[in-house]
Amino acid sequence: MGESALTEFIVEFAPAAVTRGHIARYVRTTTDLAQAGDRMTPAILQRMLRRIRDNGHAVVIPVCERCGRERIIGRGPDDRRICKPCTDALRAEYCADCGRLRPVCIRRDRKPLCNNCRRRLPDAKKPCIRCGNARLVHTVTADGPLCPECAPGKIEPCVHCGRTTRVRVRFTGGATCSPCFDIIRGTRRPCPRCQRVTLVASVADDGTLTCTPCAGRPSPFICASCGIEDIRDGKRCYPCSARDAVDALFRGGIPERREALEPLRVRLTNHPEPKSMNGRSAPHPPG
Repeated sequence: MGESALTEFIVEFAPAAVTRGHIARYVRTTTDLAQAGDRMTPAILQRMLRRIRDNGHAVVIPVCERCGRERIIGRGPDDRRICKPCTDALRAEYCADCGRLRPVCIRRDRKPLCNNCRRRLPDAKKPCIRCGNARLVHTVTADGPLCPECAPGKIEPCVHCGRTTRVRVRFTGGATCSPCFDIIRGTRRPCPRCQRVTLVASVADDGTLTCTPCAGRPSPFICASCGIEDIRDGKRCYPCSARDAVDALFRGGIPERREALEPLRVRLTNHPEPKSMNGRSAPHPPG
């Protein structure tokens, strides 16, 4: 991979300048990142190496010192570079409440408790000072406890509508509330810059809403099947989901019946509203 191609790949993989700074600092101290297999490689670079390998390039992936598997690794309780399952295994003790061998969440009276048992404790839930709901305590501030939904970083001004509310996602140009996210991922409209009708899902440097190519960011709404940016059903666009649902519907039955129903299959595949055929309530195949 050439230098320009690598730079373009890193920008696409890590759009945030802070993340690219972490990558640059580590790369400057490593002689051969692709082949070193260094277990001290940060997690973000471990993920980047996997993406490079998926693109067909030969790289060496760091492996867990305990199980030897190719997993994201970090420092374990015994200071070895190990994966999370191994970390959980080393930290596991028999829970004093349920008796199961689980990672220790907290200790009460020097007795280990797993996370499930900790959540059932009477004092595990307290009224959140922000929303007022009795939930698990995420952070205790000087004013009182905050639940996971209201913890720092969860309540911010939405970059799209400006309302200070709960953050749903952050990959559409910044903190995005739930109503704006639903509109963004489910509406095609002309981009203010290029006038192309598409998902206007990113915020440009001047603060205006644009499509992802105009904003210079990789799209988070790429279909995993066809690679096109579109309204999605899960990780795939509705046309791809509908096509698979229709193919599954007509896959059964005798060959003569399938041949007779082929015009209907083609008509359904080209239906102008593929969202109505996402396969979640598909009938039994014609027999």
